[in-house]
Amino acid sequence: FFKRYYEEYLKNVLVGSRSKENSPKTIAPTAMAIDQKETLVTDSPRFHCQKCSKSYKNKRHLYRHEKEECIDVVPRFKCVLCLNMFRRKYHLVRHMNNKHGIDLK
Repeated sequence: FFKRYYEEYLKNVLVGSRSKENSPKTIAPTAMAIDQKETLVTDSPRFHCQKCSKSYKNKRHLYRHEKEECIDVVPRFKCVLCLNMFRRKYHLVRHMNNKHGIDLK
């Protein structure tokens, strides 16, 4: 949505391809819309993990990585039957279903 809106904004307002009488009223994009567009379109990653070499385009993906995936994250979920450890609850639920035949859903 933001990409299409921003492209229309650039075409209608900045380029000035239409006369003012024929152009529809447009609202300038907010800072969030511009930031969202940059996040979606930029080829190079913007957010880098300080502990490893991974990088992400979205800040929330970096946050998830730091919380659940990064090198020094200790697995929080433990299988009570075989003592395997998992970083995500979903992985424990899947393990219990596949390895032990217990459906936790």
